[in-house]
Amino acid sequence: MKLSTVDLRLFAAIADHRGITAAARRLGLTKSLVSRELATLESRLGTRLVQRTTRHVSLTDTGELLATYARRVVEEMDNAEAAIEASRETPRGALKITAPFSIIRFLLAPRLGAFNARYPDIQIALDATTRVVDLVEEGIDVAIRTGRLNDSRLVTRWLGEVPQILVASPRYIAARGKPETVADLAAHAIINLQRELKPETWSLEAEKGPPVKVHVSPQFALHDPGILIDLATQGLGIGVAPRFYVSEAITRGELVQVLPGYRRALVPIQAVYPSRRMLAPKVRVFVDFAAEVISAAT
Repeated sequence: MKLSTVDLRLFAAIADHRGITAAARRLGLTKSLVSRELATLESRLGTRLVQRTTRHVSLTDTGELLATYARRVVEEMDNAEAAIEASRETPRGALKITAPFSIIRFLLAPRLGAFNARYPDIQIALDATTRVVDLVEEGIDVAIRTGRLNDSRLVTRWLGEVPQILVASPRYIAARGKPETVADLAAHAIINLQRELKPETWSLEAEKGPPVKVHVSPQFALHDPGILIDLATQGLGIGVAPRFYVSEAITRGELVQVLPGYRRALVPIQAVYPSRRMLAPKVRVFVDFAAEVISAAT
């Protein structure tokens, strides 16, 4: 018998997502149709390809064999489609992007007008979230992430590193004084960009000389840079955040940099997208744009 490309794409989705429901969602089909097509494929091949449970499926030895070849064929089909799309002169189409809210708010959103003017045929859907997103399953074109990822299905492009600086409001400095040394921070109210309210030891990198450590007990702990800026501008403490979060507030005079000769560790930022040898033009131009934005922020 002959296997069709439809058979291979369907089975590759089942193998990758280990479930009928997830595969159906990825393919834009109903669960009943995918289940029926799988049963038909097994009947035509005369062998069982998966073992079903209430939630997931596991591949049989024959299923693993078929999945290996199915993935290769699907990847080549995707590469062919991407190559054709790449041959178009004008990037176009819907682009699904996910990134933490703070990156969208402070980095991307203020500059999307320029991107839209440059590429008016690209429509953008923004998903502002800090949750771990399965780019393949949810059909996301590109994610902007901090740190490093180990998902072998994905490829990454290094966009840059952003320094974390210390800031406070002029009101706070007037009331509590300006720290002259790193050790002085131990006596100040600290707004910490962390989820938990607990003492910790900061290591601050110096422009000259080795890193300096200081033990701080935060007055506030939070996980949103926008709230950190709100609290810091109210004069409630000294905050530490990536420079691009606070640069506007510094320009407006609402915040000033504290201990400018020191910074916390650099924050790496990367673009992440499903692994393909040929990038669709809409993804390529957006990743190039994001690299420009990050470079300007550093």
